[in-house]
Amino acid sequence: MQNITGKQQTAVSLGIFDGVHIGHRAVLSEAGKSGLETAVFTFSSETVTTKGNRGVIYPNDRKLKMLRSLGAKYILSPDFSSLCEMSAEDFVKEVLASAFSAKEVYCGEDFRFGKGAAAGVKELENLCDKYDMKLKTLPPVMFDGTAVSSTRIKDALESGNIQAANAMLGEDFGYYERVIHGNELGRTLDFPTINQPIPPDTVLPRFGVYLTEVKLDGKLYNGVSNVGVKPTVGKNKPLIETHILGLDKTLYGEWVSVRLKRFIREEKRFASLDELKAQVDLDIENAERNALR
Repeated sequence: MQNITGKQQTAVSLGIFDGVHIGHRAVLSEAGKSGLETAVFTFSSETVTTKGNRGVIYPNDRKLKMLRSLGAKYILSPDFSSLCEMSAEDFVKEVLASAFSAKEVYCGEDFRFGKGAAAGVKELENLCDKYDMKLKTLPPVMFDGTAVSSTRIKDALESGNIQAANAMLGEDFGYYERVIHGNELGRTLDFPTINQPIPPDTVLPRFGVYLTEVKLDGKLYNGVSNVGVKPTVGKNKPLIETHILGLDKTLYGEWVSVRLKRFIREEKRFASLDELKAQVDLDIENAERNALR
């Protein structure tokens, strides 16, 4: 495999890094203390089969941006299918030694690799010794007495326990997507909203209304967002629709960050638009009363 570091020795972190949660960040942080240039090997998220096909926490492009923001200078993120037949030794030789010029390797204690995920950290340690690398494994990071994992975070998201999900992620879960055209119903009901698509193949949080934090042009706003399919108006494709408190501005085509802070209520179908408007007015009052800033 072609070298990507210019033969510069690196400290390589290994993992799927779905969500780049606090357990992943611990591995990256430890590698960052090595004094070497930091590198990451991770499979492209959408090409890895997830338990129950629940989808990934973040799309691969966002995951890579997060890894870079946390200090990764070099990243390899191939499709899983391109390396799934590679033996454990070939992985260490071709990826770690040849592509990364690895001097140190970092991973969690449960890391597995090689064809059929047949090899674990003991085999990795032996192979690292053979190729003159130092391996450091890290214990799991705990939250509420249990190891943090992508599965636990997805459980929390799907149940609406957004505060637990955010704690395990190390930052607030949300979306950074372009604003698209909706049916402009919110504006006719006196609560203008922005609509953003939910990326395909990502885990869906519990459908409902959330207190949110919106970042636009470097400024932070409070918001109230509906995540779901808008059953009252007959939509069936999941999206996030947000009313930004204190801002009435056309934002079509702009990229906006919306972070989920607190679950307010379940999504539900209303008998009329008047009932919908009355409930949204209550949701906005609730958001204003519990404003984050």
